[in-house]
Amino acid sequence: MKYINRVLPFILAAIVFISSCVEENFPAEYLGEMKYEVYSSNINRNCISLFFLNEEIGYATTQEGEVFKTSNGGIKWKKLEILSPVPLRTSCFLNKDVGYVFGGKSGCSPSPCEPFGSIAYKTSDGGESWQKQNIPYKWSRLNSAYFFNENNGVAVGLGLCIKTSNGGITWQSITVGKNNLSKILFLNQNVGYALDLMGGFYKTEDRGESWKDVIIGDNKNTSQFFFINEESGFASGSNKLLKTTDGGNSWNVIDSLKNSINFIHFVNENSGVTISKRYASDGGGFAPTPFKHVIKQTNDGGQTWTLTEYDENEFNERCLYAKENIIYSLGYDKVFKLKIE
Repeated sequence: MKYINRVLPFILAAIVFISSCVEENFPAEYLGEMKYEVYSSNINRNCISLFFLNEEIGYATTQEGEVFKTSNGGIKWKKLEILSPVPLRTSCFLNKDVGYVFGGKSGCSPSPCEPFGSIAYKTSDGGESWQKQNIPYKWSRLNSAYFFNENNGVAVGLGLCIKTSNGGITWQSITVGKNNLSKILFLNQNVGYALDLMGGFYKTEDRGESWKDVIIGDNKNTSQFFFINEESGFASGSNKLLKTTDGGNSWNVIDSLKNSINFIHFVNENSGVTISKRYASDGGGFAPTPFKHVIKQTNDGGQTWTLTEYDENEFNERCLYAKENIIYSLGYDKVFKLKIE
């Protein structure tokens, strides 16, 4: 008993210390049915794409052509042994070992000059080593990728769309819409959607062999989309959020904002989030126009919404990734993790 009395104060002090460390590293706040955590990160780079394989393992690419990896949910990042001569704009990982990064540069100066074009790398050991892919050259850049399995995948972008059927050993040029794409996503082996950089929206039902226009609202002005399943999906256009329950054949407006929605994620048909910007009325001459990040959340399929705003330096909408009920944002020196509960 005397021994316990002597060590008890030290045990209590240790518990208090550990609790305070956890609270300091993971300051969480609740916003209705959402919880967010913000904590510092050692990456110190302007991330332009983000991919999380699970809640712990994630990858970030940068404008400088770098790739970083985290194994603890974004708290610490390791710079991998790869350096692209052009920006790396997207990544796609199939498992803990196999993954790809894509990018490119479609312009150059001074003219006349030959643009660098697109670039792709593959890893088979979780990012420890990388192999440059032999892809067709065009003035282009690759912006988005999707893989069905380790052998079959596609990458799309401005000026070039490619596919592989042998795990990246060879790549062939293909046509998706007008080959002017910012995003591609498949719901299953056959049904997929692609978003044009100019607002066009396309659907395939034969694994990408053919594509048809999807019109939301009254014009081709789609800025983002997300599908829960083959029937239910959401898309934004003309500062409105629309919903379909018949695979994109018809759409109904469920929310409106003053500015374009640039991110949509739903956990199920009821619970979801949209992210946009709210600009100040005047930027002050040549000064950049200040803005707020607007995060709206619904738990009833869009009938009602809860709105939260963040300052422009608190959140990085240019580097977002959603995995199940968590939305990750990686800024220059901080990680923002939004949980939909």
